[in-house]
Amino acid sequence: MNGGKFGIGTKEKPYLQNGGVTLHGGKNDEAMALQDVTLEAGSKIIANIGELKLFGKKRAHKMTRLLASCAKGDTTITVAKSLDLVKGDSLGLVATSFDYTANDFSTVEAYNSKTGVVTLTAGLKFYHYGAAKSTGEYFAGADMRGEVLILSRNLKIKGKKESTGHGCQILTADIMTEEGTMVEGQTMIDSIEMENCGVKNTENGAIRF
Repeated sequence: MNGGKFGIGTKEKPYLQNGGVTLHGGKNDEAMALQDVTLEAGSKIIANIGELKLFGKKRAHKMTRLLASCAKGDTTITVAKSLDLVKGDSLGLVATSFDYTANDFSTVEAYNSKTGVVTLTAGLKFYHYGAAKSTGEYFAGADMRGEVLILSRNLKIKGKKESTGHGCQILTADIMTEEGTMVEGQTMIDSIEMENCGVKNTENGAIRF
């Protein structure tokens, strides 16, 4: 977009249905160039030198905490009651051990809003601490319960998967026109999910805002 505008929803009236944009392109495809090849943007990209505004439906909760510890292989976890979790939502369980990579990405099979019990589609790969208070010497009394991130959003920017793992991206740039006028790119995004983005895809392969 060179000075143009593209938007889905507004801050005052966010987009409430399920929708999104799917980007296509391979790592070795011909790259897009902006402003007479002064900036090479690449492929599988939203290249913005105008105004890009994307506003999805806000989640009532973006994060909760475990109310009980869970072990490797468990298919249920206990979190807060009365959340807006539904079947198919993606969750991220943050590492609670000294291994910072011991994160779990799981999908909700069912959620009991009265008990806070979440049934997952697959077993966990790691242990996650859920006691309300730490008994450790240095952290006694601190709330050390594992964080559970609610990752799914109704509006998604998605890069179509390919074997090289080449992901999508959003580029916003300022350029100087031949007439000497500066064109400033602006991007405003809120409550958006980005899937298969970046060169390296994780198992879940998604970024949420």
